[in-house]
Formats: sequence, C-alpha cells, structure tokens
Amino acid sequence: METLERLLRPSAVAIVGASADRTKLTGRPLAYLEKYGFAGDIYPINPRYETIGGHRCYRDIAALPQPPDVAMVLIGGAKVIDAVRQLAAIGTSAAIVLASGFGESGPEGRARQDELKCAAGAMRLLGPNTIGLVNVSERIVLSASNALVTDEIIAGNIALVSQSGGIVGSLLSRAQAAGIGFSKLIATGTGWPARKLRTIISMASGNWAPNFFCRRAFKKRNTRYGSAKALNAAALRACVVLPSNTMVQAKAVTVPIAMNRISRVKPIDRPDCRISLLILISGSR
Repeated sequence: METLERLLRPSAVAIVGASADRTKLTGRPLAYLEKYGFAGDIYPINPRYETIGGHRCYRDIAALPQPPDVAMVLIGGAKVIDAVRQLAAIGTSAAIVLASGFGESGPEGRARQDELKCAAGAMRLLGPNTIGLVNVSERIVLSASNALVTDEIIAGNIALVSQSGGIVGSLLSRAQAAGIGFSKLIATGTGWPARKLRTIISMASGNWAPNFFCRRAFKKRNTRYGSAKALNAAALRACVVLPSNTMVQAKAVTVPIAMNRISRVKPIDRPDCRISLLILISGSR
C-alpha cells in the first residue's frame, strides 16, 4: 500500500522528456503541477534545457538528486523501456508511462509490454498507454490530458477509474459542465488488466467506512475479472463496475458515459445509493 500512497500522494515527481512549451503534451504535466500548487519537488529531465519554469532541468535520470516517488515518462519509442529500467535502478517508487504501442497493438506490442514489466522490476507501473492520474481532493495532477486545460477542477466524492484516458477526459468535461466533481481520476491504460480490481480499488477508494453496495455488471464471459465478494473486501461506500459503453444513473444525476451505444447493463436502481467509486472496464479485456 505504501507504493500506491506514493503514487497518489508523491513528495517528489520526475518528468522524463519534459518540455518548456506548455502547449505540448510534454509540457503540460509540469504546468499542471505548478498550476494546482504541488508542494513537493519537481525534477524535469531533458538534456536540451538547463531550467524549465524556474526548476533545474536534469540531463538524465542518473543526475537526479534523489529517487522520486513518481516519474512521468513522456518519451516514446525504444527509449521508454530503457528509461523505466533506469528509474527502477535508482529506486523510484512508481512510473507513469504515457507511450502507446504496447499491449494494445498486437503480439509484438505485448512482447514489448512484457519487456517493460521486466525493466520495471518491483517498481509500480501505471500504463503504458495512459494519460495519467489526478488526485483531485489533494490537487495533485500527474497527467498530460488536454481536458485539464480548465480554470479549476471541481472536487467531489466520486473516484473514476477507466482503462481509457479518452473516457476519463470526456467524462471529466461533461461532469464539470454539470457541476459534478471527482475525488480521483485514474486512467490505467493497458498495463492494468481488469482482473487486478483489488489493486485498482485500493488506489481509488481511500479509507472509507464500510457501507457496502456493489453491483457485478459484467457479461458472463467477464465474470472472471472480479466478484462482489472481492469488491466488498475493499470497504467501499458504493462501488459500481461497468463495461465502458454504459449509462450510469444515481439519484437525480445522470452521467452519460456511452460513446457508441448503450449497454444492456441496467442503471443503478438503489435510490439510497451514492456512488463513491466508478470503474469503467472495456468489455473486450
């Protein structure tokens, strides 16, 4: 749990491949950390700069003054695996890997993802092919999502976990417009299969008093990914596990998640239920 705590509440963040151009994907993470008042240390890494935004920029991972709690890996291609290996070697607790071209891209990609996991060793990985995470409650933004280019993020009581960063961004934008807030936003990417529900729940749920209401909402072929018993063990106020293309309703609030079609999954039918954790999982995994 300590590693997950550091991932959600880091005291030092390294940004591998950081850019001074805040309009670029590689420039957004540092800009977001500054914008939302991150109080910890920030270590941009890019040999082309001496400083970025008033922060000393380091030539490479080996030059860092200490192992960061979290490293955001913004580079792509063959350099990703080597960077992850170096981060693990210096004792980094967790790395967020944005690059695509891994498990989602066929047999060769899956082989690269296996190599990535090997390079990480005991270091926790979020991703690859993730847009990152946002601990909204504590204003810690570890993401490059363009959806965060907003005046303010509304805080609330719903934690959202999705394999798709696009869904996270889309749902954030729609929820903001409706005045609905989140506590955490986590895009798992392709590195966290749905069978790891217990770990995902541990990341998002926090220390909540037990008040159990869970719905298994998988089609039969997906029931191997989790059970109500496993979810209840996480001590959630309310947890709903749904395939991605779904309409979710709670009390008088309707949150449209459907991108292409409405799933057969029924909406929540407990009027006394308040959603505290919403997990969106692709039905194909």
